[in-house]
Formats: sequence, C-alpha cells, structure tokens
Amino acid sequence: MADRYQIEENRLGRSLPINSLLILSALQSQRRLTIAEIAEVTNIGEIRARAVAEKLVEVGLVDAGGNNKARFYILSSKVYKEQDNIVGYIRQTGIDAVKYEAWIMELIQKQNGKITRDNVVELLNVTPSQAYRLLKKMTDKGRIKLAGKGRSASYELIK
Repeated sequence: MADRYQIEENRLGRSLPINSLLILSALQSQRRLTIAEIAEVTNIGEIRARAVAEKLVEVGLVDAGGNNKARFYILSSKVYKEQDNIVGYIRQTGIDAVKYEAWIMELIQKQNGKITRDNVVELLNVTPSQAYRLLKKMTDKGRIKLAGKGRSASYELIK
C-alpha cells in the first residue's frame, strides 16, 4: 500500500494530509466502513470525513459503493493489487450480490412467498431502480416471478 501512497504523494508534491492517512488506516484495519463509522473511528467530523473520503475515491486509493446513508468505502483494487491481495478486494466487493439475493429470498419466505420492490428498497437500503434490477435478475434466473403491474406489482416464489 505504501507504493500507492507514495505515488499519490509524489503527484501532490507533499505528504498525504493526516485525515487521509487516518481514513486509509481505518479502512486497512476495518475493511469496509460507512462515513458514520469512519467519523467514529478516526474522530473526524462526518462532513469532513465525507469530503476526504470522496477525494480519496477521486485519486484512486478508495472505492465507494452504495448511496446516501448506505454508502460505504473500501480500499481500491489498486491498493489490494499492490499488496498482492486481489482476493481480499473481490471478497469485499463481490459478496454483496450473493448476500442481497439471499436476503431477498429470506424476506420472501417470511412474507408468505411475496415481496415488493419497496420491501427490497427498505431491506437493502438501495434505490428503487437498484431494487428493480435485483428483482429482475432473480426473475430472469427463475427464482421468483412477477405478479401484477405498476404500483401493485409484487414478486412471488416460483413453486
């Protein structure tokens, strides 16, 4: 990771700011953090932590996922690659899709075999369009089927 930091420091012509180093250190040890968690761990205010984290995303040291309050940050693939730990990066990023489908299936089963897009938005804290894409993907895989249209649409387990 030091190599990537040095590249960025050389680009800036100075050392990385302390807040950047604190956030990078927190992500190194905790793997995945939201802004609230970063602020708590580093004792940086949330507004400042968000600005610094987004700057780290811009320079390629950090990747961000999710949105709004569900936005999370992880070290970038470049950092993992320099550490010869690309598996660690895949583990951090690729597992969400698997977990999301499992959580959706669990909720459907607990709701008598039905779920709505709004249920998925609430469950996963994603946007309505992200929820739609997840449900469409599961429909295309044959795990669930669409019942109804428009606002009254729901998804059911395929029996």
